[in-house]
Amino acid sequence: MILHRGNSFIGGEIELDNASFEECRFEKCVLVFSGTAPVNMVACSFQGTSWRFEGAAATTLSFLRGMYTGMGEHGRQMVQLALEDTQGQGVGANKIAIAQTP
Repeated sequence: MILHRGNSFIGGEIELDNASFEECRFEKCVLVFSGTAPVNMVACSFQGTSWRFEGAAATTLSFLRGMYTGMGEHGRQMVQLALEDTQGQGVGANKIAIAQTP
């Protein structure tokens, strides 16, 4: 994993996969996540920055969108549980597996 500490990124596209960003500043750039490797971002600041999801990351978001909009209340609950898990509020895979059982 590539470590960036205290760097400023101004303009352009920044590939996030397989990188760790600590106390970095992003200004007027596009952050690109493809989902091919982990990313770590700690204490970073963002100004005028946009995000783009490609490849596996875009596919995952599309899948979640389809669950949320096309599977009724159960799909919405599944997506909510997944979001809670990303916020550290869930109990990991066990919580999602339990939710799948009617």
